[in-house]
Amino acid sequence: MNARTVEILDTTLRDGVQSAGVVFSLEDKIKLVRALDSLGVRYIEAGNPFSNPKDAELFRFARDKLKLKNARLAAFGMTRRPGAAAEDDPGLRAILDSGAHIASIVGKSCAFQVREVLGKTLEENLRMIEDTVRFLTESGMAVFFDAEHFFDGYSDDPDYALETLRAAERGGAERLVLCDTNGGTLPGAVAGAVSARLRSSGRRSRSTATTTPDSRPPRRFSRSRRGLCRCRARSTATASGAATRTSAR
Repeated sequence: MNARTVEILDTTLRDGVQSAGVVFSLEDKIKLVRALDSLGVRYIEAGNPFSNPKDAELFRFARDKLKLKNARLAAFGMTRRPGAAAEDDPGLRAILDSGAHIASIVGKSCAFQVREVLGKTLEENLRMIEDTVRFLTESGMAVFFDAEHFFDGYSDDPDYALETLRAAERGGAERLVLCDTNGGTLPGAVAGAVSARLRSSGRRSRSTATTTPDSRPPRRFSRSRRGLCRCRARSTATASGAATRTSAR
């Protein structure tokens, strides 16, 4: 990708309908997809085919009848259920059956959220991310990993926030989307976190010749130091953060 290229991942059809009073018909969604495509938007997150029948119908229509010039559609979903195999997760199966080009998968990148909201260990969350991404990529889909609460998580426990990105990368994620889910991160903090990710990616890419994920000792993570990402609102990832390409695997 040219360094001057800016890729847009538009979430209007998924995140944009979560405001009170906003309801799109199937016809509305089709018009929006065509309008975004005509603008040159590269990726359109068109909804969750598992939780919303209208979104599933949109994907079927797009697969059979919608000819796009610029955009590729992404189906939104979450990491596999805790304690279950990715291949048995109905939400992931719905994504595969949708006919979408891309799976946009949200997973938690904040240690506090993992423990207090998801109610699971930090290590299990990493397995959920990696297993989910690997299952979809090995099934032939490109995967964008939405790192939910990334910037709050990075402020609280930077090692763990970055490790969630590495888990997605090990699974084969094509893009890492760093989400400012609460919307309160200042530009300087965004720049610092993104720079740390790029430095971490560079170190990892240089070590891949001698180190594989399976040969590394398991990491241990400490409890939250400051609890800066203690948002108990309904968890929804947005793409209004920063996206980075994964390093060479």
